[in-house]
Amino acid sequence: MEVVNDSVYTSEGYEYLSPPDIADLENIEAIQATSQWMAHTNAFAAGAISTNANSTIGRGFKLRSTINRDYLGLSEEEAHQKKQEIERLFNMWASSPKTDATGHTNFKQLPMLLYKTSLVTGASIALYPETDDGWLQVKILSSTQINREKGLNGIEFKDGAPVAYHIYKKRKELYEDAKSVKIKMYSGLKRNVVHYFDKKIAGQIDGIPYLSAVFDTLRKIKDYSQAELDAAMLSALFAVGIVKKDAGGVSLKMPDDNTIKLKKGNMFKLPAGYEVSTIDPSHPNSSYPEAMSAFITELCIGLDIPKEVFTKEFKASYSASRGAVIEGRKSFRVSRSGVEIQFLSETYKNFLLWSVLNNYLVLDGFLDDEFARMAWSSADWIGDIDEELDPLKAANAAQKRVDGYFTTGDFESKQMYGLDYDDNIERRNSELSKINTKEIDEQG
Repeated sequence: MEVVNDSVYTSEGYEYLSPPDIADLENIEAIQATSQWMAHTNAFAAGAISTNANSTIGRGFKLRSTINRDYLGLSEEEAHQKKQEIERLFNMWASSPKTDATGHTNFKQLPMLLYKTSLVTGASIALYPETDDGWLQVKILSSTQINREKGLNGIEFKDGAPVAYHIYKKRKELYEDAKSVKIKMYSGLKRNVVHYFDKKIAGQIDGIPYLSAVFDTLRKIKDYSQAELDAAMLSALFAVGIVKKDAGGVSLKMPDDNTIKLKKGNMFKLPAGYEVSTIDPSHPNSSYPEAMSAFITELCIGLDIPKEVFTKEFKASYSASRGAVIEGRKSFRVSRSGVEIQFLSETYKNFLLWSVLNNYLVLDGFLDDEFARMAWSSADWIGDIDEELDPLKAANAAQKRVDGYFTTGDFESKQMYGLDYDDNIERRNSELSKINTKEIDEQG
């Protein structure tokens, strides 16, 4: 496969570009092609993307409405009822396969698709079309579908902010007649385009693939690992040499009528003048594990993933292993917050606007007051739980933090198990009520 800037990628070997300055997108298509190739052909690259995505997004997010009732002038009971109404409607919308514009899944799995796409290609695009019958949809695209020949790298700006994107309707790699369309960032209050990427420096207009900083390391790891594995295989398959004594040399070819084929457990009578000679190829290489460990350490530094988390090996003490897990969470939580702010919150605002315009929800002031929209749109996104190496120690620590008023039960419930504290109380009270009723019945 040939790509721009004379970078060629084949199954036999690779030529890689050195990543440009993060603000210089001259070579972005070549870098994206390299990243996509590695993500599909390099086990370490595929593992890095899966580890990052699974730790950052996991099984998805649950909406928890946090309406600012003080600004909206709602009582506690009114706010609680509105929260339940909004969450109920959002969960039904998010669970519908109609919400995914491709019809492949539903909204709950789209954050993972958006994030994985951005890791591989550097950025991803979310569009918000509506069906003929008016159903709000979400469509996730790769940033490779941006027509970079128009605007500034496919984007139009006004006063430094993007106002429109030129996006191919179909993948240009698959369709020669693919044409791009101009999509405005906003249509009134509705946001039409979300361009998700990890901005590294001010002024950056597009993302760089997650693997770009470690292209060379990944190539070395794959080449070295493959060479050692091939050598080990040859060593295992290689049997013996047949030496012709009178000629003093090695004969790799026996006379036609005396051909010997070695098989396990077989014994042969060699022709006169020949003897068996074993050869030691010196493999496996005893320094292989140490060299691979050094390569993987370098790789993990570039990926910002603790080595223990990347390799899934926790051989040190509990404290050291937990330290590695905590360091990994720092990086993953930063990425998670980016998905929440750039994608989930913007999608939620579009959902509320769509719900109000279609009379599914009545939210006073939403269409007229910017601050009222912010008050109604306030929400938390509860993600996957943080697995603990020792759940009992973690639970005891959480209990002490709550008892000491350093944190709250709501915060701990969200952080440890991804559950809503109010829902926990309601369900636990229901369980206790059933238990008490059963005990009374049994005693009676």
